[in-house]
Amino acid sequence: DGPVVKRHDSYLDTPGGLVLEAGYGTAAVAVALEAMGHHVVGLDLAERTLRRARETWSEFRGVAGDVPAMPLPDDSFDAVVSLGVLEHD
Repeated sequence: DGPVVKRHDSYLDTPGGLVLEAGYGTAAVAVALEAMGHHVVGLDLAERTLRRARETWSEFRGVAGDVPAMPLPDDSFDAVVSLGVLEHD
């Protein structure tokens, strides 16, 4: 949980809220936010990324899907964190 994660944590409401990490990659940010008391669900386009995240962190809650067409209901989350999506097209 480096300075970037701590900075994002300061923008989130009190711990315990449900946070979507859109484009979670290695799930390192999701793991760090969970350690800070948030409940995190990850969304990533690549199925292999989901498998790798679950192998690394057995408790990981993630789904495969495209951020612009999320397979999740509107208003499901208290906050969204997305650190790596904008660099991909």
